[in-house]
Amino acid sequence: MKLSSTLSFIISSSAVVTTVSSSSIRGNPSVRDLKKDDQCPNSSSQQVVMGVDCSKDNIVQSLDALVLYLTSGSDATTTAIVTDESTFNVGDYESFNKQYASATFETTPSFIVRPKNEIDVQAAAKYAAICNYQLNVRSGGHAYIGSSSCNGDETACLQLDMGEYFNSIEVIGNQGQGQGKQLRVGPGVRLGDLANVMVEEEVYIPTGECDDIGVGGHMQTG
Repeated sequence: MKLSSTLSFIISSSAVVTTVSSSSIRGNPSVRDLKKDDQCPNSSSQQVVMGVDCSKDNIVQSLDALVLYLTSGSDATTTAIVTDESTFNVGDYESFNKQYASATFETTPSFIVRPKNEIDVQAAAKYAAICNYQLNVRSGGHAYIGSSSCNGDETACLQLDMGEYFNSIEVIGNQGQGQGKQLRVGPGVRLGDLANVMVEEEVYIPTGECDDIGVGGHMQTG
């Protein structure tokens, strides 16, 4: 699973870019250290693990169960929006599945999950691991090799869409001009919006010139 697009990016006034591991994936052992016995044999299995039912009709209830598990039994439920071609928020499927690679690659994910917070990201990643779904992360959908989506007709897969809710830019550190000022940038931020803030805050790094490119994929692969 390629999950690094869910990270936040730090841009500093010294033009050094580092990534900050989000607890949504790498900081939470319960997400990454699944035992083999905790996995359903396939995506259509009726086996239930930690309240997860891998049958397609029960994905929302399964995400709820995982949020409950990840928050140690609180009353929280998932706030993620689930979309597919037949059952859940069907009208949103086409707009949130726009990919620049669609002319070359089949991009029809089994589900599109739009998380609103880190717990939603954790739950989606854990659901994919338990139910043997390939997991692809989309920030802007500009990956020309199709890596920001997947073909659900070939293999059960989930597109984790970071573009809608993980799009904040936070100024941290030195609030004045000079060394020490940083920007914390969500993976869903578009380059055009980032450029405007960098000019205003006088913090700069080289970027591409297409305004609508998502930062998540751009910072990793250009």
